[in-house]
Amino acid sequence: MTPRWPVHPAPIPGEALTSWLARIAHKYGISVDILASDLGYAIGRDDDLDLAPPAGFAEKVADRTGVAVADIRAMTISGHTPGCSTSLNLAPTRSPPTSAGCRSSSPRGHAAAGR
Repeated sequence: MTPRWPVHPAPIPGEALTSWLARIAHKYGISVDILASDLGYAIGRDDDLDLAPPAGFAEKVADRTGVAVADIRAMTISGHTPGCSTSLNLAPTRSPPTSAGCRSSSPRGHAAAGR
């Protein structure tokens, strides 16, 4: 059994995963990168933990904190919006990218959001 981190503040409702991990890391005076390395992960500059953490990452964080895996996954976009693509094309477009699982229930879709 992996030992729990002695200090791990509870996540705040609606908090992003990286925000929570940063608060934990701050308690130890280290970076999120070092915290992740304690879990056996090297978090690169292009890794976006809030979008889609690496496979097994949520389970390891759960082991160290006692927070349920489902709650940790819900702190990410991929866990918070099942069915949405996690490989978004962020290049400028004339209309916002959509996915069938992410479309607004409004018949006018995203255009209605700002009105």
